[in-house]
Amino acid sequence: MTVIADEFGPAISGVTIRTAVLSLLQTPPAGCTYPLIVAYLAKVERDAGLTARTLDWPATFRGGMDFTVWRNDEAPVIIAVSKPTGTPEFAAPGVYGWRFETQLAAIVRAEDQDTARDHADLYGAALALFIAQNGGLGANPYNSTTTLAVDSALTTYVTPEFAVDADTSRMLVRGGIVFESLIMPVVQWGGPSVFPTDPYATPGTWPTVTDVNVTVTAVPAGDV
Repeated sequence: MTVIADEFGPAISGVTIRTAVLSLLQTPPAGCTYPLIVAYLAKVERDAGLTARTLDWPATFRGGMDFTVWRNDEAPVIIAVSKPTGTPEFAAPGVYGWRFETQLAAIVRAEDQDTARDHADLYGAALALFIAQNGGLGANPYNSTTTLAVDSALTTYVTPEFAVDADTSRMLVRGGIVFESLIMPVVQWGGPSVFPTDPYATPGTWPTVTDVNVTVTAVPAGDV
């Protein structure tokens, strides 16, 4: 992963969080070729005594503002909805941390209501285990030595529900979780001292300040 390095510092948004979550779900574990989420789907299948691959692999991963925008042919579809919540947490003067709430759910389709309910429930359990064991949400795009999130905690557990109006279809069911992640920092006060002529220039082409002509004079504390 390429680390974003410039004088602005981090600029975290809901896009950052949901992109990280969806990317991590699709990233193969080391030495493997299958998406990470498949390892968790296989786990819940075994625990439930199901035949391997009973749960279809996700066909689509997408971000959203809610769970209403998707097509039937995209199922199983995993959708992530992320937004900030609560109040800021300060790591240091001028360095803001914030918690983000993410709703993460799978919409599955089956031949009957009971099967759809059970598969959505198992998908939700797989997502819960995924977050419990990957709460850092992957690499930090602004710091190569840390994860994106300080921590993540589940706030709502799996409750299967119809993905569309029950009178329309009882074979499409959503199963998911809600979790909160602490991101530190999301933004910082300090910014560029000199801006580039071209605002779209890469940081490597920005001017460097070598002399700001500032004289510092020490004054005894009692004289201030």
